Amino acid sequence: MFKKIKLFATIALLAIVALSISSCSKESKIEGKWKITKVSGDEISDDKGSTWTFKENGSCTIALWEEDWDGDWSISKDELSIELDEMDNYRISGEFTIDELSSSAMSISGTWTIKDYTEDYTYKEKVSYDFEKK
Repeated sequence: MFKKIKLFATIALLAIVALSISSCSKESKIEGKWKITKVSGDEISDDKGSTWTFKENGSCTIALWEEDWDGDWSISKDELSIELDEMDNYRISGEFTIDELSSSAMSISGTWTIKDYTEDYTYKEKVSYDFEKK
C-alpha cells in the first residue's frame, strides 16, 4: 500500500514539474523583439512590418499606428494578454490565442479593444498576426 502511495505521489510531482516547465517556456520564448510579417483584420493592414518587444519583467513596447505604445503583457495557458498604457485619451488592450510559438516564429489571433474616453466609445477589432523573431 505504501509503495502505491509513494508511486502516485512521485507521478503527481513529475506532472506538476512538467507543467511548470512548459508554461515557463512559453513566457521565455515570447521574450524579445518580434516583427509582424502577416496581418489579417479590417483596419490594421498597415501594421505589417511593425515591431513588438516583450521584456522579461512583463512590460512591452508595441509599435502600432505609427506610435510606440508601452504596456504590460502576460501569458496564461495559450492566451496572451496585452494592456497598453493610456495615451491621448485611449486605452488599448488585446486578448490573443497563441496559435504557434517557437524560438523564431509566432502566430496569434484575437481581439484588440480600443476605448476612446473623449468620445465614450469602444471599438473591437478581430485580428491575426504572424511574426518573426528579430
